[in-house]
Amino acid sequence: MATPLLRFISKLSLVCSLSVSTAVQAGFVTVFSDVNFYNSSSAGYAADNEVLARNLLGAGNRALISRQNGVSHQSVGLNSIWSGEVTSAYELHSLSYLNTFDLVVLDIGFNDYQWYNTSEINTLRDYLWGGGDLALIAETGAYDTARINSFNSLLSGLSSSIRVSGAKTEGGIRTTSQVVRDSNVDWLTQGVNAVQFGWAHDLYGGDSAVRYNGFDVVMTQQLGWATPPPSSCDDGDPSTIDTLVQYTGCQHTSDPNYSSPSNDVPEPPVWILMGLGLAGLLVARRRAA
Repeated sequence: MATPLLRFISKLSLVCSLSVSTAVQAGFVTVFSDVNFYNSSSAGYAADNEVLARNLLGAGNRALISRQNGVSHQSVGLNSIWSGEVTSAYELHSLSYLNTFDLVVLDIGFNDYQWYNTSEINTLRDYLWGGGDLALIAETGAYDTARINSFNSLLSGLSSSIRVSGAKTEGGIRTTSQVVRDSNVDWLTQGVNAVQFGWAHDLYGGDSAVRYNGFDVVMTQQLGWATPPPSSCDDGDPSTIDTLVQYTGCQHTSDPNYSSPSNDVPEPPVWILMGLGLAGLLVARRRAA
């Protein structure tokens, strides 16, 4: 099965009781805990690293690398793998600009460490939750708590549950064939048998795609509306407060000020009138007989 088809199937997996004419928007955030995952075979690394990178871009042909660094042949590797498909940009304030790309890579690891401000993170979150795909390269190069906290703050700002831990694999270039095969990550790991990386952090909180000796070194997560946001969140229940929450959907909470209307008993004159009406009907039937 081709990778573009796997990606298409994965992107439909969030559909829940939807009409055929309704589309669900969902994007993937994928975290690599070492810059060397993107090294190309031309730099002496495993050829399957390139397969992983091609799968990440999927059927698309436009990738934006934000603040690209040149550590360990990484920029050479990406440009080689996605030849003619890479654009570099510094500022990321425009959602309309990001939406012209199939993938946005946040190249923020190692020596050329980069920061993203609140405005940029909000734009990236809107891009991701609107169906765009993000890749995050999260490497500190050492046990740098401040940078780990910054990575996790960025992931939190994207409303992702993936986190970078302080635990790291041993140093040096490592090869792993612990590539996960399941429906959540097949779009990324299809055709990947072994990959090489360097000194990688342990990840948690997402769907593991690549492991090494008990460490999760590549993780991905699909984010988007569980169902498309409705034009109205009214659930028809007058006792609830209906709210459309961004990136979550409709929420219905009990209204503490709501009191159900009392079931008023009709006044006696009403009962009398009803009785007279029924009596009249009976008399009319007897006369007709």
